[in-house]
Amino acid sequence: MRDLLHRDALHHAMPRRVMRLIAVAALAGALAGCSSILSEMPQAVGGLPEGVPDRPATAPGFPSVNDLPRQRSDAPLTEAERKKVVDDLAAARAAAARRAAGAP
Repeated sequence: MRDLLHRDALHHAMPRRVMRLIAVAALAGALAGCSSILSEMPQAVGGLPEGVPDRPATAPGFPSVNDLPRQRSDAPLTEAERKKVVDDLAAARAAAARRAAGAP
């Protein structure tokens, strides 16, 4: 008797699961279809704000696997420059801590 009740419960629960899956898939499809429409709507309704640049006509290509990145135009910091930046950061942190503590 217990097995029969268990089978009936699964039998009735299966259509609910299938219906939920169908509803989620339909909602996802509807949202995906609206993405291009939303870009043309006014901002008050949920569209893009004014002044946004137009999308390019063709999507940019991906770099080739063997392409090397361009050479950097600026060199890495020297040890003296790095020490100065670290010291400036420490002084800024100390000043912020003094302002947070209320000291002049």
